[in-house]
Amino acid sequence: MHYGTANWHTLVWQTRWGNHVVTTTNGSRTDTVAKTLGNRQFILVIAAMSVGISGWFPINSFLSLIVRDELGGSVGSAALLLIAIQSGTATLGLASGACMRWIGTRWTYALGLAGMAMFTMLLSLTTGVGAVLVAAPIMGMSLGLHWAASQTYVLEITPPSRRGLAMGVMSFVIIAAPGVTGIGFGALAESFGFGLMAGVASGTIGVALLLVVLCLPSTTARSQGARQARGNMLRTLGNRQVLAMVIARASTTVAFGVVVLLTGPKLVDAGGDLKTVGVFILVSAIGGAFAQIAIGHLSDAIGRQGVFALSLIAGAAAAVGLARSNDIVPLLTFSGVIFLAFGSHQTLLPAIAGDIVEPGRIPAAMALQTSAFGLGVAAGAAATAVLASTDGNAAFYAGAAGMGIALLTVPWLRRVATDASPPS
Repeated sequence: MHYGTANWHTLVWQTRWGNHVVTTTNGSRTDTVAKTLGNRQFILVIAAMSVGISGWFPINSFLSLIVRDELGGSVGSAALLLIAIQSGTATLGLASGACMRWIGTRWTYALGLAGMAMFTMLLSLTTGVGAVLVAAPIMGMSLGLHWAASQTYVLEITPPSRRGLAMGVMSFVIIAAPGVTGIGFGALAESFGFGLMAGVASGTIGVALLLVVLCLPSTTARSQGARQARGNMLRTLGNRQVLAMVIARASTTVAFGVVVLLTGPKLVDAGGDLKTVGVFILVSAIGGAFAQIAIGHLSDAIGRQGVFALSLIAGAAAAVGLARSNDIVPLLTFSGVIFLAFGSHQTLLPAIAGDIVEPGRIPAAMALQTSAFGLGVAAGAAATAVLASTDGNAAFYAGAAGMGIALLTVPWLRRVATDASPPS
């Protein structure tokens, strides 16, 4: 590795994978890629993620209730909506890799937030499920841009030896921030209806968009044409370890699709109210978030495979527990455990992506992982819709089976030495 010429605004470093340029400006000096997690770039992207996701995730948890109770649909309609959204993520969301190459991770992230804010505002204004279904694929693409770009940004500014810890901090805020707002959103829905709740959520996402546009420094990637970007995506997927990672991501998120659709209605049917769904969001946050920094740090120290395997076993057991429980307390308990597993996957799999590909292919790997996430959630929603007429709990077992499939990929997720890292 050797360093190029640096001026007051730009630092260029070179690896055997080619040039990579990072541009940051902080008053009268230039900050390089983070030596520690106290770096300004990292703090700002975590702040933007905290605000944006605290607007979207509560809506995600209330989605089936919004469709059923506000838009005149059914659980089947909610499943169809989730399939439409996540199918957009799995297909149109692949454009995130090329988009990051063309305009950089910061502006790709901003485009994703803008789409999420507009879709959430549509939920606030519409009175029928049809318009929401039409807009769902665009929402899916927006989620793809949002997730791939935000995670790539963190990997770009974090040294390889701190990837697990960095993704653990990010996972912490992804799950903890909605926990803080979830009870408030539940109270809003209970007192004033879903429309106002969705409007507040849209405004919250808009605040995150302003943070990204006005405050977040850019990381400037090389520009590629569409054909070259597609080729990079296909070459990356041709790597056996990347393929294993994609299968793992898709398999683990089957359970996520099931839990998002079924847990809220199941809590209400067990005697809870909309505030109880808010408590579910908080318990999920406690279960999912507060171990993530330790999990990420542990994975840096001892390797990610073993930690990932344990999280899959815990997630499968919790999915079975959700299927077999009908009282509020055990439902909330198993919700905490399964969101601990989901949070662990959110911490470990992006870090694994950074471990198994060279730096120039991280955007493609993250686009593939985000697409796989959408594919798995869509599969979980489809399983819910198909099995709902026969056994309302059967889909939870499908989610547990997905965790088992992901467990089979663990031996292929070993770290590869790329001999390339950000400057220190």
